[in-house]
Amino acid sequence: MTAPTILVADDNAAVLTLLRIGLESAGFTVATATDGEEAARLALELVPAAIVLDLLMPKLDGLSVLARLRGHPATRDVPVLVVTGMPGGEGARLAQAYGAAYVVPKPFRLEHVVEHVRAALVAPAGR
Repeated sequence: MTAPTILVADDNAAVLTLLRIGLESAGFTVATATDGEEAARLALELVPAAIVLDLLMPKLDGLSVLARLRGHPATRDVPVLVVTGMPGGEGARLAQAYGAAYVVPKPFRLEHVVEHVRAALVAPAGR
């Protein structure tokens, strides 16, 4: 059985590496993107099982990526876990309004991200 592919998009190389290694260690196949345009392109190409998406990225912010994904039939129901460093909960409110399945504030504990990805994969479509 092939491991589910998770797309991880973050412009911070250290965060991207931490997430990639943690998700691969948990048995997932991981694709990565370092900016919003690349994330949107890869999401449409790969149609991953889930996406871990930073909100503050160059070229295209995470909310714009999320809006594109929700507007496309191929990615409309792909669960998106948003990780954000936006202060005051604003990032969480916006991400949920745009259809994020989960929002995890930065700094985060890697095991929480992995748990949320696993939960998103078993949750019914259209949460």
